Amino acid sequence: MGKTAVSHLVRNLIVVCDFATLSGGAENIALTTAKTAAEAGINVVFFYASGTPDQMLNNPRIRLVTTGQERFGTGSVSLAKTVQGLWNAKAYQMLLETLLPFEKGETIVHVHSWGSALSPSIFKAIKRSGLNCVVTGHDYLLACANSCFFNYQKSCICHVRPYSLRCLLTQCDKEGYLQSVYRFIRGLIQNRQFEKLKPNMLYVTAFQESKMQPFVHRRIASSFVLKNPLPDIDKRFSKNLEPGNAFLFVGRLVPGKGAELFCEAVEAEGLNGIVYGTGELEPHLKARFTKIDFRGWGDPSTIKEAMASCRALVFPSLFYEAAPLSPFEAKCFACLPSIVSSDCSAADSVIDGKTGLLFQTGDGSQLRRCLRSLMDDELVLNMKREVKAEAPLLSERSLKRYSESLLSQYDHIIGRNT
Repeated sequence: MGKTAVSHLVRNLIVVCDFATLSGGAENIALTTAKTAAEAGINVVFFYASGTPDQMLNNPRIRLVTTGQERFGTGSVSLAKTVQGLWNAKAYQMLLETLLPFEKGETIVHVHSWGSALSPSIFKAIKRSGLNCVVTGHDYLLACANSCFFNYQKSCICHVRPYSLRCLLTQCDKEGYLQSVYRFIRGLIQNRQFEKLKPNMLYVTAFQESKMQPFVHRRIASSFVLKNPLPDIDKRFSKNLEPGNAFLFVGRLVPGKGAELFCEAVEAEGLNGIVYGTGELEPHLKARFTKIDFRGWGDPSTIKEAMASCRALVFPSLFYEAAPLSPFEAKCFACLPSIVSSDCSAADSVIDGKTGLLFQTGDGSQLRRCLRSLMDDELVLNMKREVKAEAPLLSERSLKRYSESLLSQYDHIIGRNT
C-alpha cells in the first residue's frame, strides 16, 4: 500500500491486546482498529502476548511487538503463572520501552484486552509513558471481578456491589471460590492502576455504559459510546422476505448463553431449531435434545445463509452481554426478526412487537409464547418489512463510519490534553 497523507492529530497508534489472533470479539475489534488506522496513514504498533498474527496486520505501517507469553490458564498451574496473572513484569517492561520514544501530542495508546495474558501491569507502563490512553470495554471486567456481573453458581445476574466485602464473600465464579478470590485481588490491583492512569473509556453500547459507569466514573478522564462496526454491511439484506421454517441460535454452548433454554422451548413447542456453536455444553445438549439440528461452529458466510432461510433468530442470553452482533447481523443480512432476552444489551436491537420480540430473561414460558407468536407468517413478514426499512440506520454501523468516528475521538483527546 502506498503512503497516505495523514490528516489527523494522531500520527501514532499503539494497540494493546492479549492476542494477535482472530479469536474473539475484543481481538476482532483490536485488529480492525489497527488495520483501518494504518490504511488512514497512521503509524501503528500492535502490542500483544501471544498468537499467530492475523493477516489483517499485514501492512508496512504496522509493527508487531510481542511478549511471547501464553494465556494465564494454559498448561500446569504454577506460582509463577499465578503471579504473572496479577502482575506481568515482562509485559510492563516491554510496553514501557515500546511507548517511551513516542510524543504525547501525536500518539494514542488504545487498550482492548489485558485480563488473559498481559495483566494490569500495562496500565502502569502507560501511566509512566505519559501518553494519551483509550480503553475499550469489551466486557465488564473494569467494574466486576469475573467480568460479566453474573453469578455462575445461581445462573443469574449478580447485583452485589463490586469489590465490597459481600462481593469478596460471594462464590460467583464458575471455577470455584479460590478463583473468585484470585479475580477479586487482581481486580483491586487493576482498579488501583486504572485510577492512577485515568484513561478515556470507550463503551461499545449505551447499555454497557449504564451498567459500568456508576462503578468506574471516578477512575476515568472521560467516556464515550462507539458501537462496534458490522462487517460487510454494504452486502446487506436478502431479497427473500418469505418466512423460513426454523428458529436459529448462534453462540457459544456454555453456561449463561441460554442455549439450553432455547432448545427446551423449541422442542416443547414441537418446532424446528438450528444451533450454530460449540462449547462445553455441546455433548449434554446433543444427548438431551435429539430433534435440534446442531451444526457446529459455522463460518460467517454459512451462518448468513442459514439466517436467510430461518424464521427468526433467538438470543436468549442470561448475561448482560456487551455488544453482541448476531441480532444485528440477522437484521442486516436476512431482514430477520429476533427474539431477545430483555435484560441484555441486545435488547436494543429490537423494537418489541415491530422488529422482533422481547421476553423476560430466563423465563422459558415467555420464550415459548414468543415462538408461538412468530409462527404467524403474516406477523413475521411484517416484521421483516420493518427490519428492511431500518436500512439507513444500520448503515451508521459501517466500518468506514466507525473508523472516522474513532479517529475523530483520538484527535479530540489529543487536542484536549496537549
